[in-house]
Amino acid sequence: NKAIYSKTTKMKLYFERELSAGASLIEEFKNFIEVETVALDDYFQNQDIKIDLIKMDIQGAEYAALLGMTNLLSKKRIKYLIIEYTPYLLKKYGVDPNDLIELLKRKGFEVYEIDEDKYSINKINIKELNKKYTIENYQYTNLFCILKDNNKW
Repeated sequence: NKAIYSKTTKMKLYFERELSAGASLIEEFKNFIEVETVALDDYFQNQDIKIDLIKMDIQGAEYAALLGMTNLLSKKRIKYLIIEYTPYLLKKYGVDPNDLIELLKRKGFEVYEIDEDKYSINKINIKELNKKYTIENYQYTNLFCILKDNNKW
């Protein structure tokens, strides 16, 4: 068991005993355990692997996790990503939420929003996304990211 992060190290994982789904690498709760973190680039370092799908809902550490897999992303080894997008939590990690989307685009992904209410997937408009999901309102959505050049898959 390891936490996916930008580097391979040990960190404190903070949690609230009453919230089984609430845990963070940021000191938000009083309880913590020490966990090993791993960058996926390190984990798959000497493997010629292709990954169909990575799903991330890691309480604002999504950008850090992407930084830990830049080699896999650059080599087009990941076909799809589903990423929880919560500007409030990204900001707590010191990340501008737009930087997450820009990183995905630079690595060759088309980014869509999963609209759970309408059961649809829609191409994102960054302006509209920024209006709907702000640092102040704690709203979130899930992004579906498709590698554009996956014909060699």
